[in-house]
Amino acid sequence: MTTRASRMTVMDPVGMTRAEMEKRTVSRRLDALPGKTIGFIDDGFAGADYYVKGVQALLEQRFPGVKTRYWLKPMMSKPAPPQLIEEAARSCDAVVVGICA
Repeated sequence: MTTRASRMTVMDPVGMTRAEMEKRTVSRRLDALPGKTIGFIDDGFAGADYYVKGVQALLEQRFPGVKTRYWLKPMMSKPAPPQLIEEAARSCDAVVVGICA
């Protein structure tokens, strides 16, 4: 008996329209770090806290005068809640989202 291998394509139903993609822009670089507040959002994957907090500490060490903030996403498999994003945007000059897998 011969069997035929079947192929399956899995499609991601989440996406963006072309208009949405064209609206995206690249953020401008900060002119300097001293006096700025940099936020760190930890995505919650195992080991990410070690990595993200390490980058945070390194930034504070190498750039005196920089302030930092740290948040941990409540659930790693979901996007950060809008309230967290709004707080980070309101209170920081730039934000780094830590992804560590």
